[in-house]
Amino acid sequence: MTAEKTLRPISGVALATGARIAGYEMHLGATSGPGTSRPMIHFDDGTLDGAMSADGRIAGCHVHGLFADPAFRAAYLATLGARSTGEDHAQRVDRALDDIAAALESALAIDRLLT
Repeated sequence: MTAEKTLRPISGVALATGARIAGYEMHLGATSGPGTSRPMIHFDDGTLDGAMSADGRIAGCHVHGLFADPAFRAAYLATLGARSTGEDHAQRVDRALDDIAAALESALAIDRLLT
């Protein structure tokens, strides 16, 4: 842990799959250990991020929002022997938020809460 927080939009390539990634890097401090010799992401700015186990089945990085991209998600799941439905995660989240908003609107007097 350090006093400085890193928070920035980021893009690059997942090293295990070659899939493009985009999201935001967010962390407080630096990661160290033997797994960092096997980084997960190569950022477009030339830096590396993350760590992977020797067998590649465990990985982590500082990039939030990775799994929102259907192409990255499908490529990553394929390395684990799994398949993706290809569903657009962002659309699914938007639909869920719309459903929650509609339920709240029907159950609460929103205009009275706002005043």
